[in-house]
Amino acid sequence: MGTIHPRTKKILLIGILCGLFASEANAIPPFARKYGTSCMTCHTAFPKLNAFGEAFRRNGYQMPGDDEIYVKVEPVKLGAEAYKRVWPESVWPGQIPGLPPISFRVPMTINFLPGRRVDTDFSTPDSLSLLLGGTIGQNLSFYGDIGLVEDGEFGGIGRLFFQWSNILSSRIGENHLNLRVGQFEPLAVPFSSHRRLGLADYALNAYTVRTLSVPFGPNQIDPRPIFPVGGGHHGGGLALSRSQKGIEIDGIWRHRLYYGAGLVNGSGDDSRVRGTLDTNSDKDYYFRLLYKFGGLGLDGWTGDDTDEELALGGMSTGSLYGDNSLQVGAFAYFGNPKSATNRTGRIQDEFLPVFRIEKYQRYGLDLQWNWRNLEIFGAYMHAEDDTEFQIPNQLGGGIGNVLSALFTPNSVLGGQVVDDTDFNTWFVQADYAVYPWLTPYARYEQVDRDTFDDITRIVGGAVCLVRANFRLTAEAQLYPDVARANTYALNMVFVF
Repeated sequence: MGTIHPRTKKILLIGILCGLFASEANAIPPFARKYGTSCMTCHTAFPKLNAFGEAFRRNGYQMPGDDEIYVKVEPVKLGAEAYKRVWPESVWPGQIPGLPPISFRVPMTINFLPGRRVDTDFSTPDSLSLLLGGTIGQNLSFYGDIGLVEDGEFGGIGRLFFQWSNILSSRIGENHLNLRVGQFEPLAVPFSSHRRLGLADYALNAYTVRTLSVPFGPNQIDPRPIFPVGGGHHGGGLALSRSQKGIEIDGIWRHRLYYGAGLVNGSGDDSRVRGTLDTNSDKDYYFRLLYKFGGLGLDGWTGDDTDEELALGGMSTGSLYGDNSLQVGAFAYFGNPKSATNRTGRIQDEFLPVFRIEKYQRYGLDLQWNWRNLEIFGAYMHAEDDTEFQIPNQLGGGIGNVLSALFTPNSVLGGQVVDDTDFNTWFVQADYAVYPWLTPYARYEQVDRDTFDDITRIVGGAVCLVRANFRLTAEAQLYPDVARANTYALNMVFVF
């Protein structure tokens, strides 16, 4: 009997671990249950969406084209269709999902932290999340994710919003105008933190200015500020992908051009001041533009104007392979979070130091290229923060001097300094689908800061789909310029 080549042995080993279970999987709730299809219709490896999944999301969680012909679980009608003909003398008929539109997400992670006080950490499970989504009538939809348990406590509302799609479609056309109200990730984010392939968030989304906090990423516990995530905008600066309360509009023109704009509270969503969720009357605002060359249209269009071809073509060409395309985008975000609060979010106290952001702005460019099994994408962002730090005279002596040196070298005891803090951040990532169930990925990212040393991080890993709703991930996060900061993780997530 001949010997087995070492490379073949590796492939066989991977197949034993993952491939034996990579047969056709049952659909996951709530959308897969509604349409009677696998989650692979919309995902490459959940939660990352393929081209058709993005079209489905932008269309208010409805199939592009004639949504009704694909529904397998009929909704419960709230009123007969005849009531439409007598409106406004009657309530317009609606509907609710035929089955509960909910599912649960359970992640489990083992972190390896060499050189740290705790070098191995079992987070099994990390948390328990409730996912919900569906439609309550044509062009009316909702979506949310709620952390039921995180670290033994209620995790809070991540996203929960209502969307009205295809507004004025009879006059301006389909997909031209949508409205979103609630709590959501701002559409200015070029690559969503909630739909990324790997474990580590993008530095572009998570980095904030001068926040003494833990490093961002999955379950990192080292208290050194490598890539800090701030507590919102009161003192920590803007984390671009942080969920916000507000309103957004967006749409698609000529199948290829996407636009969006939003108005949100910005600062203080978790800091109540005199009974309000925001800390001032100024609102953050942002914009997004995107154009796609080739591949499936942003609205699921395949080149044929008929609804049937729109949807059926999308389900075939919008799969893991076949969306050969180039997307070019731009984004901008502006805010003025100034408020009478210190770093703890309380009303200003004459004995407490105040560190806050006067105003901030973000703008950048992004690019995504898909060719067969390969996807390469990245983004560049320039950030400017006007920071204010004030140390009360009452602190006096050594404490005041230490705080001055810690937060900004230009602070003076009993005085106030407004200083510009700029940084540039960028990343590039490549994903390659070896098989539909196996996708390795690699990312290089950097934060160039004008006050502190620059930060470089290399992220690499692989995602294996044991089932369409059961995912294994192995990932390494490497910091070439920071001692004892590397992190390695094994993660398992299942949704049911």
